[in-house]
Amino acid sequence: MTTFFETMYRYLGVPFGWALTELYGVLGNYVIALVVFTLITRAFMIPANMQQRKSAARGQRLQPKIRRIQQKYAGNQQKIQQETQALYAREGAAGANMGCMSMLITMPIMYGIAGAVYYPLKYPLGLHQGLYKNLAIIETLEAAFAKLRELSPEFNSLVGNASIAGRQVSVLEHIQSLVMSPYLEVQEIMRDVPSAVIENVRAFGTQFEFLGINLGQRPEWTSASIIVPLASLIFTVAASVYSMVLQRRQNPSQQQQNLMMMGCMTLGMPAFMFYFTMMMPLAIGIYWGIGSFISLVQSVIFAHTLAPNKVLARLMVDDTVNRCAKEKELREKNKLRV
Repeated sequence: MTTFFETMYRYLGVPFGWALTELYGVLGNYVIALVVFTLITRAFMIPANMQQRKSAARGQRLQPKIRRIQQKYAGNQQKIQQETQALYAREGAAGANMGCMSMLITMPIMYGIAGAVYYPLKYPLGLHQGLYKNLAIIETLEAAFAKLRELSPEFNSLVGNASIAGRQVSVLEHIQSLVMSPYLEVQEIMRDVPSAVIENVRAFGTQFEFLGINLGQRPEWTSASIIVPLASLIFTVAASVYSMVLQRRQNPSQQQQNLMMMGCMTLGMPAFMFYFTMMMPLAIGIYWGIGSFISLVQSVIFAHTLAPNKVLARLMVDDTVNRCAKEKELREKNKLRV
């Protein structure tokens, strides 16, 4: 029985598997294709991040009005929240939950990458289509893998718990064991696999690695793969701490009120993502680590190019221009009525 996550991997893996396949075809290296894919997805998110910073700066400008709302409806927290959200909506400022938007976008991407990585025989080898479509190559290789696990306790212990989602990863990693198996039942199944397919799987297996470790395997404390989630943790903490320090510096009174919540987010989110990258394929840790590093660099750049005082100055100019335009339009309408 397939689980919810395995179903999600399978469907989200279709578009992301296609994208990684195209990049791999151009670049010829799967790890480099994953890095370029990360850069592309982060580049698409830059306009949204810029808009979020501008909206946050507009929200900072509204602090005097928010304080008046708090004074007017003191003791009625529900009314304060309603009026504050209405103010944000009228002024086009960021609400309290705008910071979650990037995470809502990022999580499907990571599950999509996991879906693509968990099916390497499908993406990018394409053994489910073309000349091999009617030969059921993937099913044949999986059947040989399952039969070898059944017949060999040593091999079964070696591969561990290969789920449905990770079965193709295990086939890719242990293709040589399937080819050289001494069991007649496995040999009989492998006779239906063309030699060209076996060579393609072997060749791709050397590309489907980072630090000598299969990209579809989970990181382990006892191997070099632990470097990836640890690096992701460091970059995530650095980006979170830098963002918190910057916000406290720009708006100390507001941040003092939310200090405990921000502290929990600063430490809680990196801890959650570290656990997440430990439970997911190594490729997810690479994606998140690179993305966190880009976020840190982006925050440093935006702190200078989109500093709140600069953004507020531009907003004031824009508001003045818009107000003058409306006043001019109103005067012209009044003249026409006269």
